[in-house]
Amino acid sequence: MSRAQSKHNFLSSFLILMLLTINVSGVVYADVNKDVIPKNARSKSYGSGWECFLGYQVKGEECIAIKIPDNAYLNNSSYGNGWKCNWGYRKTDKTCVIIKIPKNAYLNSSGDDWQCKRRFKAHDKRCVAVKVPENGYFVDATYGKGWKCERGYLAKKDVCVSLKVPENAHIDYSGSDWECNPPYKKQKDKCKLPTSNK
Repeated sequence: MSRAQSKHNFLSSFLILMLLTINVSGVVYADVNKDVIPKNARSKSYGSGWECFLGYQVKGEECIAIKIPDNAYLNNSSYGNGWKCNWGYRKTDKTCVIIKIPKNAYLNSSGDDWQCKRRFKAHDKRCVAVKVPENGYFVDATYGKGWKCERGYLAKKDVCVSLKVPENAHIDYSGSDWECNPPYKKQKDKCKLPTSNK
């Protein structure tokens, strides 16, 4: 056998051995992946591992079907319960219950709760009219009384009382208190000139 033939035989044997190795490892790799990916799942399109099909969620090493209650829809989330209630319904345990909207209220922008109409405030699961006292005005706020006193008046319980401004003083920037005119200084409820230390 010539040196060239010997070399050719060696290369041929080496190539056959490499092809067999690649083929066998491919089969083993395929078998391992088949065992790792559970039912109702697929290989991730990027990175390693697997992910559940839409409508299924990971529970341990399995993909379990998401149970969607009435008046709900899949939210395609890997976390939580995998569903959300329809507009106008609220999640209560594992169900979606219709939101009961009281008189003078409407569904909020998310559709999962209600809020009172303008000039009404939430109180005991209903909307009550905001009673604005004399010398007061309505404020559109979630918290508080729903009204404020006009400038020069002070809120005392449910009424607006006139602010008592002493001599040599003026109503401050807030409109609900007073401060002394310079060079007068506040001393209890009056404005007095400071005493000279000379």
